[in-house]
Formats: sequence, C-alpha cells, structure tokens
Amino acid sequence: MGSMSASPFFAALPSRALISVAGPDWRDFLHNLLTNDVAALKAGEVRFAALLTPQGRLLFDLFVIGREDGCWLDCQAERRAALIQRLSIYRLRAKVEIAADEAGVGVLFGDAALAPRPGWSPDPRLPALGLRVGVRSLVAMVQLSLLIDHLPRPSPPTTYCWRRSTA
Repeated sequence: MGSMSASPFFAALPSRALISVAGPDWRDFLHNLLTNDVAALKAGEVRFAALLTPQGRLLFDLFVIGREDGCWLDCQAERRAALIQRLSIYRLRAKVEIAADEAGVGVLFGDAALAPRPGWSPDPRLPALGLRVGVRSLVAMVQLSLLIDHLPRPSPPTTYCWRRSTA
C-alpha cells in the first residue's frame, strides 16, 4: 500500500444517510431488532449492526450512533426510505419516533490512528478506517475537523473507499 502523508484526509460520504430514532422506547425497540447490543449504547459510541429477516437473511447493514436523546442509524442513502418503512412496520406500540435526518456523514482518516475528538466517533469495524461524524453541513464537518492537530485535506469519497478496501 502506498504511504499517505501524516496529515489526515476528510471526506463527505454522499452515499450514506442518517435516520433519527428517538423516544422513551428507542433502546428496547432497536435492541429487539438489530444484531448488535444497543441497550448500553452511550452518546458518541458507534456500533455496527444489521437488520435481518425472521429467517436470518440480511436486509440492511448500518451503524448505530448513540446520542443523548436517541440515536442515528447511518445507512446506505439509496436504501434509507426502505429502512424507515421496515422499522415503521415493527414500531407497533413502541414509543419511538423514526425520521430521516438531513445531516451529512463524513469521515476523517489517514495513516496514523486518530484519537476520538468531540463529535467524531471511531469506526467500530477497524481503527484504520478512521473517525465518523454526522453533522448538519459540510462547513460544520470542516469546523469539527479543525479540532485535530493537523488540518485535514479534503478527499473525494473514492479515496475513502480505497482506504476501506485496503485496510
């Protein structure tokens, strides 16, 4: 693998989208549906999970990002509406609100392991995949990235995809 410089890269990921899940029953609701334990999920913590059919077939893979008032589900942008529809089917009497969130998804990555920063969470699959964030605008993503020691260099999503496949 070719060496990247010490300065980290930043990429917005338009292929990813967020769903906001909130309400008093959000933890139990998702804990009973997803493949990962979300009952003890803390604000700022990220877990990788999946939603399966009753037969165990994969429907959706996603990240669950803990927030103070609920969580975000980070999923494929093109499948967000279908995931919201599927979750709504299971909602029944649970006191939970499920809605598309227009915040963007970004990543900060590079050669060196990046320590978590306020607003940024480590990718739970592999430390080399960097830090993930969900924010309202690209400007806010850059402002959050300025909390690191070196100014990150903008990068197209394809660079992150390359990094993910070679890590």
